Amino acid sequence: MTLAFLHGEILVGWLFTAALAIFAAVGVSLWLWRYPPRAPMLPVAIYLVIAIAGGVLWMSDTSDLFWSSIGFALTLPWSAVFLFAVMQFDVQPPAWLILPGIPLNALLIYLALRWCGRHRVPTQAGG
Repeated sequence: MTLAFLHGEILVGWLFTAALAIFAAVGVSLWLWRYPPRAPMLPVAIYLVIAIAGGVLWMSDTSDLFWSSIGFALTLPWSAVFLFAVMQFDVQPPAWLILPGIPLNALLIYLALRWCGRHRVPTQAGG
């Protein structure tokens, strides 16, 4: 997909999927904050598998609105910075530049889960 031809349906699809991804991320974050996993690598591994599969499917067929929206949502906030650069600075970088956001997001998820695990409140400490 060349970014010079970003039609309205692609932008609407990306923004709609981004909104759904943000709501899902907030929900999952609240759940993981309330019930932090004992092994923080499990949610990171799940994210990596889903994000890599979505990224590969997006890069294999860049004209597909569904997979481009999924790829956009899985690499937030880096894909939003990418889209902002395209629209503001009128540059045409290749779409694969968004993919380094996947390991960066995985690292941020892991660090957040480790921090949350250290500050775990015992659920059996009630009176």
